[in-house]
Amino acid sequence: MGRNPGVAARQYQIQTLWDVHHEILRRLVLGQKSVEIARDLNVTAPVVSYVKNSEMGKRQLSLMHAASNVSVINIAGRIKELATQAVAVMEAALDDCQPMQTRLKAAVDVLDRAGHAAPKVMRTENYHAHFGAEDIEAIKARAREAGAIVEVAYEECEG
Repeated sequence: MGRNPGVAARQYQIQTLWDVHHEILRRLVLGQKSVEIARDLNVTAPVVSYVKNSEMGKRQLSLMHAASNVSVINIAGRIKELATQAVAVMEAALDDCQPMQTRLKAAVDVLDRAGHAAPKVMRTENYHAHFGAEDIEAIKARAREAGAIVEVAYEECEG
């Protein structure tokens, strides 16, 4: 009763269901939004919500979060151990025996980490002008009067 004649009963593959549920939980641990998970996995938002809020889902999420936290703690410890070596490498890169480009890159990195980063935006103003021979002679004369020594070379341009 209640079924349309001729419509086959739905058959679910348990492994397929578990794989989808596990993927939903994995993505939740990674911080993906429920709506995105539903869209990506071609399931409805209520399915994601059900998996997330079920007792089994909550238990599995708790285990997955714990495993993730242990992994992060282990990585942080390894990075801390390697930091001493990294500083030694940077010091070696600043050695006078290194090529100037290597030393410059290391110096910029050290300054950046110390909070002295290079400016992100530089504002410049550029002027472009064409001077004739009389203009250049007048500029030279004013420079001589001001006490500045200016040597200017120029070429006549045609047109």
